[in-house]
Amino acid sequence: MENRKILCFLFVLYLSLSSLEGGEIVHIPQEALPGDPLPFRLYTEPSVTEVGVFLWTAEGRNTPLVEGKAFRMPDERGPGEGGEGLGGVDLEEGVSLWVGIIGIPSVAPPGLYRLEIRIGDRTLVFPLNILGRQFLHEEIALNREMSKLRTEEDARKIAEMRELLERVSLFNPQSMYHLKPFRLPVDGYRRTSQFGDRRKYRYADGGAEQAIHTGIDFATPRGTPVRVAASGKVAFAGPRILTGNTVVVEHLPGVYTLYYHLDRIEVKEGDRLQEGERIGTTGATGLVTGPHLHWEVRVGGIPVNPDAFLRAGPLDKFFQLRETAVTSKEGR
Repeated sequence: MENRKILCFLFVLYLSLSSLEGGEIVHIPQEALPGDPLPFRLYTEPSVTEVGVFLWTAEGRNTPLVEGKAFRMPDERGPGEGGEGLGGVDLEEGVSLWVGIIGIPSVAPPGLYRLEIRIGDRTLVFPLNILGRQFLHEEIALNREMSKLRTEEDARKIAEMRELLERVSLFNPQSMYHLKPFRLPVDGYRRTSQFGDRRKYRYADGGAEQAIHTGIDFATPRGTPVRVAASGKVAFAGPRILTGNTVVVEHLPGVYTLYYHLDRIEVKEGDRLQEGERIGTTGATGLVTGPHLHWEVRVGGIPVNPDAFLRAGPLDKFFQLRETAVTSKEGR
């Protein structure tokens, strides 16, 4: 019921849709920060079967910086696979609502970008201003064992990285499990690293290497319960070389949370979870300097700032971003 109220409130704010004839109505942010999840909404005729989104640099190089898809919100008669408590949406006859979220890479330089929304053989084009953002810097000294774990060539490490990226890049348009704000997976523990931190690893042999931190680290005693941040479906649960005991949960099409370095895993692939259910305990498995939880959010395979999902639900974000509402009359 709570999710239904959120949806109804959203639609009351942005309808009326009588102007749909002859074009789509798009609500999309005008600006974003590196590492942001970027949401948009698109009202179309029901005949539309697929909506793609592409982010290009102003220079318009051969390949987009980011590409993704939107998903159609279910109507009253057809809840998504996640179903429980989400309900459908009540729109005027002849109108469909599409929702999309893409991840802005944390390395995206500031400047003007071009966002394309493709509907069939037509393309809608919008400017997007990516602002500058300052990230923290940190140095991490690794002992001989951890230095070897990070630097040693290992075909299994490469295979695990590819497999994980494939899993968190999957887009299932029926996977709608959670629309509310997310919760923290552990409560009351100090953050030791932030999303986007620019890291320098110092190795035991005197070498060094730069890296970007893709989530948030929480310092916890070993064995602290870890709870899923939002309702969803377990996409992966098992050991990995660098991230140790790992759980990945799908929440919306293309939206996943990841939990690294667990001591124990208490779920299995395919399990359906409700927000706050226990998935394991914190530990020090994989590449670590001590017990902690690494928590991450990915959108379309791209790591994004988890705090964005704590402040508001995936649809609520539209209330907190400055938007431009456009009735499109252009395309190609």
